[in-house]
Amino acid sequence: MNRTSLTADRMESAAFAAMAVFAAYLCLSAARLSSENITLVRHGVMVDPAICESVGKGASWQEAKTGYFDLYVERGVDLNVVERSLHRRLFLVKPASGRGAGKEDDIARRLDNICERAMDILDLHPNMPRRGIRIFKNREDLNAAYATLTGKSGNIKAFYSQDCGVIYTSEYGITDSVMAHEIAHAIVDTHYNGVPQPKVGEMLASYVDMHISD
Repeated sequence: MNRTSLTADRMESAAFAAMAVFAAYLCLSAARLSSENITLVRHGVMVDPAICESVGKGASWQEAKTGYFDLYVERGVDLNVVERSLHRRLFLVKPASGRGAGKEDDIARRLDNICERAMDILDLHPNMPRRGIRIFKNREDLNAAYATLTGKSGNIKAFYSQDCGVIYTSEYGITDSVMAHEIAHAIVDTHYNGVPQPKVGEMLASYVDMHISD
């Protein structure tokens, strides 16, 4: 065997080993995500826009805007709980300006920070249309919204509907990890001009969640 063939064999072995490590990493990530019960809406039939507008939005909801999202919070949601849950993981962010010091401003700023961090991790910076985030007071109402939009039952922490362009979660379901995962789906869907293969989308969203604190 000549030196060129030996080098090629070594490169092939190294590539195989790297693929094996990455596959193991994804398996561990998938197991962790499964335990957190994060669900992504994926279906072939477009949701009626009128249904999108009727779920998690109305007179009993407070509206706010962030740099990237239209945020709707159901009346009664404890903003202190939400704010603390969005700061469970530490990561450096660019200083933000132009917002106040209230709890709503802290939440809006943190959601934008998570979105920008997810874009940097993916190295994808699409011109993303404004997406919605709707925070229910309790898990039961979130599950009802999931059933309305998908026709399926579930007990979940959060889900993203590509058809509606909205992330749905609840007061005690929201965390920075959950939002990093769901926001990553929105970024990937926008960049690839539609829904990528489900496994590809899950891999990329899981990657963001795993590296949000790097």
